[in-house]
Amino acid sequence: MKNNTNHNQDFFQTSDIWLVAYLMASGEKYISIDRRVNKNKPQVFFLFPPETEELAHNFFNGDKIPAIDLKDAVGRVKNILFDLY
Repeated sequence: MKNNTNHNQDFFQTSDIWLVAYLMASGEKYISIDRRVNKNKPQVFFLFPPETEELAHNFFNGDKIPAIDLKDAVGRVKNILFDLY
């Protein structure tokens, strides 16, 4: 699986919807959303505070959260994405 996260000194950004849901279910709040078009293909990046990167590492290392929390967070992320377009 390709890790499509990126970080900057000002924020941590990711386009991985499962990671975004995990971060939101863990109580993290995103700073903003960055929409881009790359080769006529829209991309959406969620921007989080830079300290969120450590929690993202936990996700990729197999950290577990209750399934119901992840399910609810995925629903919230989908609503956010649908509201963008």
